Amino acid sequence: MKKTYAILSVVAAAITVSGCLAQGYGAPLQEPPPREEAPIYETEVRYIGTAPFCAARKGDCYNLGRDWEFDSFTKSGTGATCATGTKAKCVRRVQVN
Repeated sequence: MKKTYAILSVVAAAITVSGCLAQGYGAPLQEPPPREEAPIYETEVRYIGTAPFCAARKGDCYNLGRDWEFDSFTKSGTGATCATGTKAKCVRRVQVN
């Protein structure tokens, strides 16, 4: 009788383990989905206005295209310095990844 219980216990344990594996219990863990990288931006700069007599306006930046925005006025920027008036510093963000 003891041998019968032992055999039944082994069979019951095997059935339980195979049932758990069939339902995904004890299955190897799956890799999580890859994360999306956060976008990386660079700022592109252009100066509008020609020295020595600069006469730039804020609206000149928008003439470069829809992504361009006015940032500030300056006498220097790139090239020669303005004797009169100012240059407009225009910027846009460009995604690099």
